This record gives sequence, structure tokens and C-alpha cells, in this order.
Amino acid sequence: MADPQKLIRQVGDALLERGVDTVQPCPRCGGTTQMCAPAPIKIPLSEIPQQYTFGEGAWPDFLHVAILICSRCGYLTQHVLRVLGIPTPEE
Repeated sequence: MADPQKLIRQVGDALLERGVDTVQPCPRCGGTTQMCAPAPIKIPLSEIPQQYTFGEGAWPDFLHVAILICSRCGYLTQHVLRVLGIPTPEE
């Protein structure tokens, strides 16, 4: 299993490099504390395996995403690891 602290650092660093305000309040409750789920999740793009093309070349039939969760209300946001430049388990 991947190191959860490493994923948290990678996601935080990648968001900051892209100018994302990582302390922006939660859009649901206004809370200012988020936590990162300890491991990425895999979201299927289709029930039928195939390749997709988004911007720069082919993508697999699923996305690995990091989940950020509001510590106050549980609202979550998702960030695609490939877009952030973070290697996925299959890479």
C-alpha cells in the first residue's frame, strides 16, 4: 500500500504549484480544514474498457483521483492524479 503521507504531500505540492488556494473555505459549510483520503480511488469512465482521448493523448478507461474531505461537514472534492503529475499505481 502507498504511503498516505506521501500522497498528501504530493497533492498539496501539486495544487500549490498550480496556484490553487489550498486553504479556500469549504463551499458547503465554510470550514477551513480539509483532510486527504489516505489512498487514491479509481473511478471508471465506462463499463466497457476502452481508451479515451482528452487533450494530450490517450487515457485509460478509469481515473485515479485524490479525495480531499472537509473536516467539518464531509464535503469532498476530487483531483485527477494524472493532471497533477502524480504517478498512479499502474504507472
